[in-house]
Amino acid sequence: GTVDLTFTSTAGTGPFDIVVDGVTYTGITSGTVFATLTEGVDFTGNTTFTLTSITDTGVTPNCVATVSETTDVVVNLEPAGTISNDGPVCVGGTVNLTFTSTAGTGPFDIVVDGVTYTGITSGTVFANLTEGVDFTGNTTFTLTSITDTGVTPNCAATVSETTDVVVNPEPVGTISNSG
Repeated sequence: GTVDLTFTSTAGTGPFDIVVDGVTYTGITSGTVFATLTEGVDFTGNTTFTLTSITDTGVTPNCVATVSETTDVVVNLEPAGTISNDGPVCVGGTVNLTFTSTAGTGPFDIVVDGVTYTGITSGTVFANLTEGVDFTGNTTFTLTSITDTGVTPNCAATVSETTDVVVNPEPVGTISNSG
């Protein structure tokens, strides 16, 4: 993801030249974004950016201030998880599908076989499906997307996690007699 850094002046006329983490940004107007940085390219993980110098270039002579102002960027983990079921089931039986998060805070929106389930808490049943109605025979359900809606911004991940539901056959038999 990306993060926008904004400089806001509390005194001075501007425009301003500022130094953040040793990088000089020139001609900055107060209240505007001066840098859009990409996690994994411009910084990695949780990061503190430090403003160390402000120069008001809108006055003569230019006034310079040495400061130590910081802003913290928190990088949310990409969500991850698995799905499981409580099978096997009998023909016509009901199976419960459960989502278990391995990364993220939740709640989660997930997509399984093209169907979106919202507000899912890790470790809970998100679907009760009946064989012969919602699926037929042995079936593989595939989790393809996880969105962590418990963080801002919501973080999403494309995944491919599966669970196999086994449907046991109905018993069949005959009866005979000795006569």
